[in-house]
Amino acid sequence: MEKLDHARPIILLAEDEAIIALELADALEELGFEIAGPFTTCAEAELWLKAHQPSGAILDNELKDGPCEVLAGDLKAQGVPFLVYSGHRRTADLAPVFQDVPWIVKPLSTADLVSALRSALRSAPGGRLKHV
Repeated sequence: MEKLDHARPIILLAEDEAIIALELADALEELGFEIAGPFTTCAEAELWLKAHQPSGAILDNELKDGPCEVLAGDLKAQGVPFLVYSGHRRTADLAPVFQDVPWIVKPLSTADLVSALRSALRSAPGGRLKHV
């Protein structure tokens, strides 16, 4: 797996709504993040993740090819902090991989979403956010 040694934290963005994905990617890049994606399917994101390790991730819990449970599990296995940004509310019957991660319901201001992302990155083991 390629360890990305960039000056900017890399955020895997898995979002299948084009307007939301582009707005988030642009806003995050303006704030100093590098974006992997946006990926519209779990399969695309999982393929990228097999060869790279991002600093963090923002996932919609369901993409064009279905729920992101495997992707979320892979991120957790790699120790990559992530949050869910979804149009659905958290429910008790969610997959266990989603139970203890930040869950943000759309819509939310980009500033608030970035704040939640920074918090997740700072609280991750090894503090993956240093300067953004």
